[in-house]
Amino acid sequence: MERYAIVVAGGHGARMSSEIPKQFLPLCGEPVLAHTLRKFGSIGTEPILVLHPDWINYWKDISKTLDRLPLHRIVPGSTTRAGSVYNGLNALPVNGLVAVHDAARPLISNSLISNLFKQAELHGNAVPVVECRDSLRQLDRNDSRAVDRSQFRIVQTPQVFDLTLLQHAFGKGGFELYSDEASLVESIGVPIHLFPGEESNIKITFPVDFKIAEAWLNSKGDSTGF
Repeated sequence: MERYAIVVAGGHGARMSSEIPKQFLPLCGEPVLAHTLRKFGSIGTEPILVLHPDWINYWKDISKTLDRLPLHRIVPGSTTRAGSVYNGLNALPVNGLVAVHDAARPLISNSLISNLFKQAELHGNAVPVVECRDSLRQLDRNDSRAVDRSQFRIVQTPQVFDLTLLQHAFGKGGFELYSDEASLVESIGVPIHLFPGEESNIKITFPVDFKIAEAWLNSKGDSTGF
């Protein structure tokens, strides 16, 4: 079964307090996006990179200076993440498996990507999750209450789906209401198959996350192989 990947990099990264979106900021000397794309360079097809239209030429220019960058197709993004994924889906055929991944998660391992594709081939979808480490409280108007953290999981990407299934879910309309693809697919009555994710598969959101990611990459040496 053919394997595809959509790497979503359409955001501006406002929480990084930078004029340049976080996916282009340097991580161990290279853009975050370069590290992420390399992880999907071995799936057999060119990854679909969804970029904000204002930054397409910027990426084309800096990518010329990068080594070992896999061939990839660039698709203009939308004003929302869901809209950007939809644009990426429209660039793919109707059969196969597709992984949807946040560009700001450059620490994903090759083994997890491979396992998620295998699980999606068996179950129709595969979504990586990790346990909650911290205590949780649920807000209720002006009050809050403790909840059992063992009943909750933190959702990561890549989320992998049967391509026909995901395109069907997006075709129902209203996809902008859902925060991720798993929620959208669940809304059409399809059970979601959870699979153990990785604690290291963090999403770079704040400046401190760069320090964590750099420490991890430095400890692994070649960032493309773990």
